[in-house]
Amino acid sequence: MLTFTQRYRMKRLFIIIILLALNAIQLQAKDQIAPLHRWYLTSGMDGAIFSTSTIQDNQQHTGVWSDKNVPRFTLFFNVGSMLQYNINRYFGLFTGLNMKNIGYIDQTDGYTLKRRVYTVGVPLAVKIGNMKMNHRGYAFLGGGVDFPFNYKEKQFQVRNEKTKFNEWFSNRTPSTMPYFCFGVVNRKGISLKLQHYTNNFLNTSYTNKGVQPYAGLDVHITMLSIGFVINHKRHNQGPEMNETLPPASVSML
Repeated sequence: MLTFTQRYRMKRLFIIIILLALNAIQLQAKDQIAPLHRWYLTSGMDGAIFSTSTIQDNQQHTGVWSDKNVPRFTLFFNVGSMLQYNINRYFGLFTGLNMKNIGYIDQTDGYTLKRRVYTVGVPLAVKIGNMKMNHRGYAFLGGGVDFPFNYKEKQFQVRNEKTKFNEWFSNRTPSTMPYFCFGVVNRKGISLKLQHYTNNFLNTSYTNKGVQPYAGLDVHITMLSIGFVINHKRHNQGPEMNETLPPASVSML
């Protein structure tokens, strides 16, 4: 069992590593031209995330579509960088590295319960559309896997009477969170994405002092995110300019 000091140092180190990795990817992507038939790096943000969930409590015999669920909105921290490949001007694919804030809100018998995780994830999707010079509109379809690294739980009856805690690399959620997604990016670079997680948000086998607090709970999260494209500086392309794509044309996954 890690001590409080060890967990705190691990937390700081982990955040620093993630931020440095994302920053390094973005610096490498700067001033690069997005070519055909070659991998290239871009960066962006997921922006605003609206989420909802289906909650099934088998111990309380409630239905899958629970009226206890409350819509959730978050802006922090949803960032990422993409590694893209354009097969031609109308078809391509991308993967990358991103960080997201994922969770849900549950209300029961006058109590409000909030659970969320920060995750590092790897998407994989195909994109189809018009990706010629000055045209960035396309649709994408794919999925990915998120890896939770920080769990937080908060419960309160009134705002000034609350209990909360957070854990690093907690076993309260699964170690992997697979999802599928689809969305569109318009010509102005605005991204709209729908994402659904296929497994239970909670680890029902988790045991704390002989008690399984999440036994019987089945929670599935669906998110709608609105992001935007980050463009990088162009350079003069010379005679091969017609064979390139606009830099950093990427949806925010």
